[in-house]
Amino acid sequence: MARTKHVFTVVAVLAVASSAACTVLLDRDDTQCSTDADCKALSAGSVCRDAVCILASDAGNGPDGCFAGTPTTNDELLNACAPQVECVPFDNCKELGICDATLPPTSDPPGGTSTAASDAGSPATQRCTDLAARDGARIVYATGSSNFPPFLAGFAPVLAASDPRHAVVWQTSSSCEGVDRVFNSSAALRTMKEQPGRVTQYYDATGTAVPCLLDGEVAVDIGESDVYATSCAQRLGYSPANPVGTPIVGEYLGPIMAMVFAVPASSTKTALSAEAARSVFGQTPTATARLGYDDPSQLFIRSDSTATNQIMSRAIFVEPKKWWGVDKSTASNMTTQLKQVPSQLAEKTIGVLSSDFADRERGNLTTLAFQARGQSCAYYTDSTKFAKDKRNVRDGHYAMWGPLHFYTRLEGNGPNEAAGAFAVRFSVPQLDQPLIDAIAKTSTTPLCAMKVTRDDEMGPMRPFDPSFHCGCYFDSLVGGASSCTRCAGPQDCPSSQPACNYGYCETR
Repeated sequence: MARTKHVFTVVAVLAVASSAACTVLLDRDDTQCSTDADCKALSAGSVCRDAVCILASDAGNGPDGCFAGTPTTNDELLNACAPQVECVPFDNCKELGICDATLPPTSDPPGGTSTAASDAGSPATQRCTDLAARDGARIVYATGSSNFPPFLAGFAPVLAASDPRHAVVWQTSSSCEGVDRVFNSSAALRTMKEQPGRVTQYYDATGTAVPCLLDGEVAVDIGESDVYATSCAQRLGYSPANPVGTPIVGEYLGPIMAMVFAVPASSTKTALSAEAARSVFGQTPTATARLGYDDPSQLFIRSDSTATNQIMSRAIFVEPKKWWGVDKSTASNMTTQLKQVPSQLAEKTIGVLSSDFADRERGNLTTLAFQARGQSCAYYTDSTKFAKDKRNVRDGHYAMWGPLHFYTRLEGNGPNEAAGAFAVRFSVPQLDQPLIDAIAKTSTTPLCAMKVTRDDEMGPMRPFDPSFHCGCYFDSLVGGASSCTRCAGPQDCPSSQPACNYGYCETR
């Protein structure tokens, strides 16, 4: 089966009413404009309000100089004016002493990276096959990122409701090992088995993970990765031998997951720029001291086999193998270690997490707003610090994200029955509604609710217009409400939004 292709486009940002006090741009005509486009000759960062051109920031749309038109390039998307979105200022000149576009220098960590003990989980007493027989389920054997279990817990009930019923037996490894377990040319290495420090779990119909024992070595049906297979080439020591889309390996794109910087709840930090993060994890002495992150033992990191590292390395311009800090092994262990930091070390401590883990710990951890290189201020994954709408991921204001990838060996024209039951449901534009519900509960974003895309790992963003829209329904799930028109069918929708998708009027 060929790789599923996705083409991306963005909707224009809607403006809000002008503020009481605003900066009128120089033009003495009584009627300066009728549309935002009329103001471009005066300033690229201006909009039309009450026939007068004003700065978009004064219209309540964003910081000074934000891009007021319809964004089409990566820089325009990062800096697009947006109403009702929290933007956190981070001044590299003030905070780092870096007052131009120069990237701060970095240094290599001495003696490699130290690794914390892994979270081995509870001991298993039951065989995975016995649990599946009890539930009348067919097993899908899968392995990959330690970021994935929260999503898997939400997805398991969807699989259990299928006919025939399926259940996942999951072993946590890493994104790049998930890739290797499918792409490796040796069939003997496309397996998983019980081994020290590895957690094997059976996910039942309620999404509960039950520790279980494998029956020796079993063939892997799904290799899950939060990054593209090609991002693992250096780590694995080979380029995936068979390009995705050949009759050997198939790739199915799942929902979008964001990566974040997180600090203990008692920390006063609120934001971090790409340059600042490079200074911290590349240990630029003067800048690191100014930020307070000058103790490498309090820098909690992930290894270069993980998507967390691979995605964030590209965002902050630090080589994957050259991060300073202590490798916390898994996302679960990272979360536990961050929560246990004593208050006197909170200001010196920072870690990296996927948004699904970070969102579950909002009372115990603080997720930092991130300012990408070339961006005018820092943004959370969501419209505000307290929202869970993933708005800034969806429209391009938040830069550190990528799709989940499900890799499987192909047999003839498609995957085997077990892998197909798992992966094929992600290959269609209109996902089953229970799958959208599961995605919303796990702090990820379905492709049908996205307005931007990328063609490769952390590559430039571009607009996206999915062939089937679900943004309104997704908003109702993650925000508790939606401003969209409710509908029982297309007859209830206006001509501008003729499709009735999941109970809401959409343009497509």
